[in-house]
Amino acid sequence: MDTDPASSTDGGSDPSAGSTVSTTATTTTTASTTETSMTTTTASTTVDPSTTDTADSTASDPTSATDSESETDPTTGTDTTDPSESASSESTAGDPLCGNGDPEGDEACDDGNLINTDACKNDCTNAVCGDGVVGPGDECDDGNDDNSDPCTTNCTDAECGDGFDQGGEQCDDGNLVEHDGCDAQCVDEPFCEFFVDFDCPTGATMFCDTSAVTCDSTDDAIAACEACVGEGANCQPFQDVDSCNEGNGVVDLDSDCPGVLNFVYQGDVCNNGIVTDHCGGGNLGTWCTP
Repeated sequence: MDTDPASSTDGGSDPSAGSTVSTTATTTTTASTTETSMTTTTASTTVDPSTTDTADSTASDPTSATDSESETDPTTGTDTTDPSESASSESTAGDPLCGNGDPEGDEACDDGNLINTDACKNDCTNAVCGDGVVGPGDECDDGNDDNSDPCTTNCTDAECGDGFDQGGEQCDDGNLVEHDGCDAQCVDEPFCEFFVDFDCPTGATMFCDTSAVTCDSTDDAIAACEACVGEGANCQPFQDVDSCNEGNGVVDLDSDCPGVLNFVYQGDVCNNGIVTDHCGGGNLGTWCTP
């Protein structure tokens, strides 16, 4: 039996019809794919608000360790500065700093250097005798009040004549004058004679020696003259004549009349041990008792 071509077409066997359906399907699929692609693109460019907020919050978090200038929590309005840190900072900044050249607080001085032997020590106190540091004007400074050791409380090296008894000294009267009871080597002069009835220019009231004094001794008469007139006196023997008898005397040859004292020795009973006015004023008193 013959087949009608038109019926074949109606039956869905027409190649062109089949092609048309296929094309439509393809187009639909493409549209779907395009739509899916667009959706994906949109999703990839969309920013999650929660993520953005978190990042912004982290960047400006006033409690973050990297945000050193912020002092107030923006969410609560509360000052977040640690008061103990603030007080500590202010205290440190206000403390005096010894050695900066500017006397501050309780500092007695501040010369800005590290020299401990100048007028201002490294602890910003003034140098004084007895502080244990050899400073300006000190010969020594042992930091104690013991005058019998090698450094006195005046911060001078111990020596004969400083007025302090140290080891090896029999005495120390604070001078180096001979015949005043303690000689210039700080040795005792226990044998003394007193000046009677006249006044010495030095104010001395006696003269002393390390051995017994005799009134007819040239040396003792010279010692009496030096003690009475002065250590620098040029006391020399001199021939003396008085109304009683001849005798020898010691005078200060550098002195001029009036007021020159004559210490008579080796005289007779009338004038031995007397003091006369060499300028003719007669007997004044005695320097030695026979």
